[in-house]
Amino acid sequence: SSFSSGGFEQDGRTIDAVAPGELGWSLCSTNTAMYSECVSYGGKPTPVYPFGGTSESAPLTAGEAALVIEAYRQGHGGASPTPAVVKQIIDSTTDDIGSPADQQGAGLIDAYKAVLAAESYRTPTSTPNPAGQTVLASPNQLNRVDQPGTPERLTDTITNNGSSTQTISLSTRKIGTYTTIKTAKVTLSDSASQKTTDWAGVPSNYEPVTFTVPAGEDRLNASIAFQNAANNFQAGALASRVRLTLVDPSGNLAAYSVPQGAGNYGNVQVTNPRPGTWTGYVWSRDSAHGGTQGPVLFGAAVAKFVPFGSVSPRSITLAPGASGQVTLSVTTPSIPGDVAGAIVLTSNAGPAFGRQSTIPVTLRSLIPTGTQRFTQTLTGGNGRTPTTGQEFYYQLNAPAGLRELNASVLLANNPNNPFTAFLVSPSGDALATSANALPSSTAPGYTNQLGAQLHVLSPAQGTWTLIVAFAPQVSGTALAEPFTVSTNENAVPASGGGLPNSSGTTLTTGQAQTYNVRITNNGPAPEAYFVDARLPGSTPLSLTSLTSPDTTVPLNVTKNAPLYLIPSHSTAWTGVATTTGSTPIQFDLGAPWGDPDVASTVGTQVSASFAAPEVAPGLTGMFPTVVGPFGPTGAPTEPVHTTLTVATSPFDAAVSSQTGDLWLASTDPSQLTGFSPVIVGPGQTGTIPVTITPSGPSGTHVSGTLYIDDTNEFAFQGFFAPSGNDVAAIPYSYTVK
Repeated sequence: SSFSSGGFEQDGRTIDAVAPGELGWSLCSTNTAMYSECVSYGGKPTPVYPFGGTSESAPLTAGEAALVIEAYRQGHGGASPTPAVVKQIIDSTTDDIGSPADQQGAGLIDAYKAVLAAESYRTPTSTPNPAGQTVLASPNQLNRVDQPGTPERLTDTITNNGSSTQTISLSTRKIGTYTTIKTAKVTLSDSASQKTTDWAGVPSNYEPVTFTVPAGEDRLNASIAFQNAANNFQAGALASRVRLTLVDPSGNLAAYSVPQGAGNYGNVQVTNPRPGTWTGYVWSRDSAHGGTQGPVLFGAAVAKFVPFGSVSPRSITLAPGASGQVTLSVTTPSIPGDVAGAIVLTSNAGPAFGRQSTIPVTLRSLIPTGTQRFTQTLTGGNGRTPTTGQEFYYQLNAPAGLRELNASVLLANNPNNPFTAFLVSPSGDALATSANALPSSTAPGYTNQLGAQLHVLSPAQGTWTLIVAFAPQVSGTALAEPFTVSTNENAVPASGGGLPNSSGTTLTTGQAQTYNVRITNNGPAPEAYFVDARLPGSTPLSLTSLTSPDTTVPLNVTKNAPLYLIPSHSTAWTGVATTTGSTPIQFDLGAPWGDPDVASTVGTQVSASFAAPEVAPGLTGMFPTVVGPFGPTGAPTEPVHTTLTVATSPFDAAVSSQTGDLWLASTDPSQLTGFSPVIVGPGQTGTIPVTITPSGPSGTHVSGTLYIDDTNEFAFQGFFAPSGNDVAAIPYSYTVK
């Protein structure tokens, strides 16, 4: 489906299998007094209701898992399979649907074959009577992460799980280079477009595009790009969606883009497209009903499968219960990033519809150490939620002793392709976050930029992950846009402007001294710098909620969610929530974009803690709820009070700057009001006046570190999520006189 998840996970794996989920039917009831949403688009009671997505595919897969468990017990004297065995059976018995490996995994789940495989599954302690002709693979997916251009040998074990000898042919494939067969620009217009009525009875405009698909193609890929009348943060976003429908040469519906948000992009793909003249229908509701008017770009391309390395042997004959090993020889991509292919298994036995399955294979090339630069291509996403779109993962192995790790992402042409990027440490914490949204004093509070930078000082040894998430929209002015990723380990040039750095330097108590700290932006995108002075050691710090520490559960969109700002250089936090109600509560606590995500204990006073070499700085939410089960009256309402405490490096109150310090807002949210970072363009040098006003008894020795940070106040096209990265560190020390 056009809204299916696909591609690669953070660790380099891809999906395991697919199940029906484009658009289907679920049972409903005409008793609308009890089931109020069982109504048709016309408002009448209906016994069936449309559903799709994981709401359909997940229960279908769960149902197959239940059948596997039942069949396994029947064949094994009541013994139950382990979860790993259930997964192996489901993945091994899929049917190849002819899609790229990173879109189908092993293939489409097949409950019939899975039940036969479960009944026949051999273990060291049991040999059931075999049924059918199934094949098991172990593992069900092959993955390798290595340096670019590295030859790899990956092995898999194939087992004949059936009742008779099988000969299994083996081949490899990956999708080849696409060839463009059509580009066009149409204009949706109330006055000039052709008219139709959509499924809900709403008038719509449409424009047809015809193109010819040659014979022998394995894949048809068609896309549209446009500028929605509204985005996901505005009312009417769903009404403004532009859609693409493909009709094949026989007049059959072949694909539909199913937009679920205002992503400014749509994509459909068709397996084994019929040769001949196809028609693409580009359509949206008329302007009176919130639809989008204006130009829409269309593009169609075709591709064939090509070999993916080589597999040996090319054929293997196995008696019932016998196993054989196959080897894939393949080379990792020449540039950092991911590629997927498959080993194709074709048996000579069993029903024709289920003889072919695949073993998905993923290869990830690391970013080498040193200064690196490479280019990849952005297309777009479905636009369903503000944080989903098209994501890219890159990894590098940082050696011990690096002073700094820097990364940047730079769009080729259009800054109106919002992205948010993360540098994730080996312990799984996003220690740097950035977006191509530069803070601004005018609405909406930021300006779009072509690029963004990320920095981590003294990065830990191990595997770091750079995540680039283009979401929720693309610009809609092109079908694709290149972007460049750069990494290096060079210290960003910075100087203290005479900042004292010796215990022999004396400063008079109460007498302010100002120093002009300088920093050079040697990256490709502007940055907004501020200073943050810290003292050695660690201290507990009670944070102040940016919103309010108090809320009422159960939460809904109108109620307060307690949000906190975790300062940089923190190593642990503990959240506590209490209620005066009688119903137990619990909460989720963590960063809004991912890890850490920690669940609390259950009770009327509950807590959760987390520790790491350095925890992710920035916005953190605490989301409490009541714990059921509940009676017919539903969940009770009760108040909740939250607190959050961190262990962090102490702030030096003697140091101040006109920029302000974002991290001080962790205990005093009013600091955000006067926060005014210095914006420095690429190749430019900025000056930040820093004032030290010493305090304490004469002879007191003070030492600390002045961090120069860059701030990122927005993520995912306008979501307020203040954060920052350490860019440079300048030590200082003096003695109070």
